Amino acid sequence: MSESRREKAEMLRRAIATGDFASAERLLRPCGRGPAGLGAEARRAGRAEPMTLAEACPGRPHSVAAASGEAALWVVRRTLAEAEPEGVDAARELVSVLRGSRQRFDELAASAGLCRAADAQPEDLLLAEAQWRHADPPEPFLIGLMFLEDGQAVFEQFLARRPEEATGVLAAFVRHWEAAGMLVTFGGKSAGLAAIRKAMAAHNVAEPWQEPPHLDLRREARDRWRGQVRRFTLRALEGRLSRRCRPVSLPDSAVTDAYWAYLAGGDARPLRGILRHNRLNLLAMTEILVAMLTGCEPAAQ
Repeated sequence: MSESRREKAEMLRRAIATGDFASAERLLRPCGRGPAGLGAEARRAGRAEPMTLAEACPGRPHSVAAASGEAALWVVRRTLAEAEPEGVDAARELVSVLRGSRQRFDELAASAGLCRAADAQPEDLLLAEAQWRHADPPEPFLIGLMFLEDGQAVFEQFLARRPEEATGVLAAFVRHWEAAGMLVTFGGKSAGLAAIRKAMAAHNVAEPWQEPPHLDLRREARDRWRGQVRRFTLRALEGRLSRRCRPVSLPDSAVTDAYWAYLAGGDARPLRGILRHNRLNLLAMTEILVAMLTGCEPAAQ
């Protein structure tokens, strides 16, 4: 692909991710004529009324105690069956593995963190994934959680409707963090929790009074599959280990752009893609954990 085509493809991706359908239509239009299908759809979407947050991401306003007083945020809570029904089997398999029906698990070769996860009850695990607004200090505008409650896998997502609501997002996460039996992240030990702590200090949010054990799936994957896998990104590992095809969602590089588009224009449509991207990442983490606990190996490249 030529450099000009690559640049045009990148511009198109960003326009779609941020909901700028007028720009997308112009990029898709050859020699001044719009394509019959995509162009018409883009024109219809471009004329649509802005979507409210409640319409795009059904949830509820919430407040949580923080050092500066009550901190506001938006909370979206859905069961896995409601939000991502194609992922129910993966969650069911994780529960089965943790209940004791794992196929192969070499405790001598496993890390202490993975052994703790293998011995945990399903209800003990808290999977967490953050989406960041690049700033100094960095600010999470979304922290998504996945956990088991009353026999069901549940997503709970904490969203900052405005940058200042990062305080509420952090404080809500800390409450779940300190109550969990084990925290599971992807890249958390190397960068994620360090950034969380830096953001907490900036927003005067107290650290958890008690921290559970922490399992970093990226670090585990590097230690376990070094030499078998070239790229240790979440999407790369998901592609090698998952038995399902990830539904179409935002690319990682477009998530922050989509949030900026929401802040700039007030149209909440881009947030739908962000929240789904976050949920699919949590689901991918579930599948990676199952693979590690059952002795599965990545598919050949």
